[in-house]
Amino acid sequence: MIITKDTLLKDIIKHKRDKSLEILGKYNMGCASCTGVQSETLEKAALMHGQDVNQLIAELESITE
Repeated sequence: MIITKDTLLKDIIKHKRDKSLEILGKYNMGCASCTGVQSETLEKAALMHGQDVNQLIAELESITE
């Protein structure tokens, strides 16, 4: 799966569940319990949490599940 700033959080979590939640949690992004996970993009979530979307993409892309 290729992750971009426009990828929906639900899709990231669906394809890379445990590791993606671990990475998002590291940045204080409690995406597993957020209702916005169904419709929010990675970029929107990163902005809401004051995080660098490019750094998140790099870390999420490095997951080899």
